[in-house]
Amino acid sequence: MPDPETSVDPPGYIKRYLMNYVRNPSEDFSEGDGLILQGCFSLYDVTKEKIYLDVLSRSVSSFLSLRKLSHPEASESLGRFTAGGILFESCRRKPTPEKLDALSKLRDDLLSFPRLKNGCFAHDRRNPAESRLSDSYRALPFYYLMTRTTRLVPVPRSARTDLINQLEEARSFHQDPESGQYKEAYDENGAAPWANRSNGRSPYVFLPDVGYYAAACADLAELFQKSYRPKLEQRSARILADVLFSMGRAPTKEGLYLGLPFLYDERNVGESVGNLLLAYAKMKGARNRDVTSLQNREGRKLFEAVLRENFADGHLGNIAPGSGIDLGAGSLEDYFSAPPAIDSKEGIGALMLAYSEYLRPLR
Repeated sequence: MPDPETSVDPPGYIKRYLMNYVRNPSEDFSEGDGLILQGCFSLYDVTKEKIYLDVLSRSVSSFLSLRKLSHPEASESLGRFTAGGILFESCRRKPTPEKLDALSKLRDDLLSFPRLKNGCFAHDRRNPAESRLSDSYRALPFYYLMTRTTRLVPVPRSARTDLINQLEEARSFHQDPESGQYKEAYDENGAAPWANRSNGRSPYVFLPDVGYYAAACADLAELFQKSYRPKLEQRSARILADVLFSMGRAPTKEGLYLGLPFLYDERNVGESVGNLLLAYAKMKGARNRDVTSLQNREGRKLFEAVLRENFADGHLGNIAPGSGIDLGAGSLEDYFSAPPAIDSKEGIGALMLAYSEYLRPLR
């Protein structure tokens, strides 16, 4: 159970939020929606409580209503694909013409999405030369799931090789070769206001993006393990171990990594989404033996620290209000003056994922 020093009740808090979680059917799925749905799927797998299944069922219906959107308008960014795994699981268990149509639409959106010269999916259609470290989480787990249902919704045979290459390419372009740190964003032309003109990377490490990337590595390693593809699992696991190692020298405050991990500033606080996703990746990686069991203990401590430090008056706070890349064109003052978000979809979803791993026994 969580640290007795905190009075936070994770399942109670999560269920209260889900009781009021209603999506606008005319709006597309965001990465926050995807995190919540993945959290529901994981928590239902652990607890078998109906509330999580009900949210998933309603969300599949929302996906079916989106199938009528025309292709260019269907997915301006990769956020929708974060939630695509739920539609896949529903289609795999009980395929219907409507589900297959929606899944085919998602497949077409993803396969036609702009790419960088290195083969990675672009961050969005408006900026086809840019990528974010977090994009791996948005797109690649769903991309792999699609390779497992080729009889229903065909994808190219090269898809598995493509996606693991994307995971490795993201590492090579986002990681600083000297410090080993993973930078948030990359522009292959070096033209963005935040980009280094010589290497295209953004100037700072942004904790949420590191968390998303680590979670993608952990999720893919587990998917490869379940489908008996040990070589692909090992490649994902190696990157996961390296991401976690890169954070080994990052300072902590009250047991939490800072929102800008390697920036020494008293205003820099422990950000919730990044810490929760890193906790999730550490615990999941250790459970699947992709990283050492020490990471399980560290992940549990991170999760407990978020409950202890970032909850106030029954609300989850210290959630980064947006992206960190504006620091390249703006200033640290702009970043630190922006009020942190409270109870955002990204924060709740990350909490659900971390809590689902917290409940699972270590093998």
